[in-house]
Amino acid sequence: MDADQFWHARGWWRDPEYNDWGTYSAGYREQILRSLAAVFDEPWYRSIGQRHPILLYLHGKGVWPYDHLLDLADACHSVLSAKLLNKDLSKNLKSREHFLGAYFELQVLARLIKAGFSPKRPSTKGKNADFLIQKNPDIYLEIKSPKIARENQDISDLEIAMLHSLHLYIPAGIKYELKLGTNIKDLLETREGIKKIKASFPKWRTELAQHLQTAVQAKSWEKELGTPGFFTFVLSENGKDTMGGNFDGAPAMLKYEVDKICENAIGKARQQIPSDAAGLVIIRSQYVADSMVQGIEDYLVSEDLKHISMVILCQRHYAWAVTTDTLTIPNPKAKVNIGDSKIVEALANWE
Repeated sequence: MDADQFWHARGWWRDPEYNDWGTYSAGYREQILRSLAAVFDEPWYRSIGQRHPILLYLHGKGVWPYDHLLDLADACHSVLSAKLLNKDLSKNLKSREHFLGAYFELQVLARLIKAGFSPKRPSTKGKNADFLIQKNPDIYLEIKSPKIARENQDISDLEIAMLHSLHLYIPAGIKYELKLGTNIKDLLETREGIKKIKASFPKWRTELAQHLQTAVQAKSWEKELGTPGFFTFVLSENGKDTMGGNFDGAPAMLKYEVDKICENAIGKARQQIPSDAAGLVIIRSQYVADSMVQGIEDYLVSEDLKHISMVILCQRHYAWAVTTDTLTIPNPKAKVNIGDSKIVEALANWE
């Protein structure tokens, strides 16, 4: 297959192995992928280079990229057909930096369209909500994709660095069990502690590498090794030609995530939803947990955001299939209660 060929002309998804995968018929699959090719067209494809996230899907192959490609294509087709794919959304989809946020907006719109709604872009001048659905009452929608909280990003960086060492120094045929110690988990409780963790990345990575190399060379299987309090690991032979195992990583620090959501998502949406409206803020979040509800409710009440009727958190999982977890958080002091709205039902129960 020609490596310089336009992605849509390659058609790897037409291989017989995909005929029985997923819920898309061959005819509908071709229709939605033509819509996707109209957005991610050949001139864009020739100019983008190798760093856009969508290239993971476009270049296949396998059930993982297939499911992701069709999910994106289906959403793109729905929004394009409804004439809601304007220049800004199209531009953001094509941008490496803004792709994930634009993809989420595309998914929300497609979900509403498939549920029978007709989102419109408000015609008012100046700052305004992303979309308006004219009902009784009218509901203004604001779609947000805040970045992960800095503290959780630092934790993720630590985990990735440790996993990199595992894959670098453990040979095929060896299984690992890696755990973070209580000293690290205690530091996670405060921002100052997380700063100390970040500053210690290089030291811990070096220590882990040394411990792993020594253990592999000595064939120290089935023994707990490492630096007590910080990390421990157990290596064992797995009888296979692959390397793998389990990593008991750090828990997500949800209080920081709630702060980020309130400040960077709801805090901005409050300025974009009309003050006398029923507002619905839909947020793409890295985490969705019941423990996040109280902090968001408290923010809505303390800031007197009566025009924001509800917040919906959406966590999209991109594993073998694309799935969604949601959390609906009504504002107890809202001017308008939209809890029984069909719009909320559509966004709270993704298929």
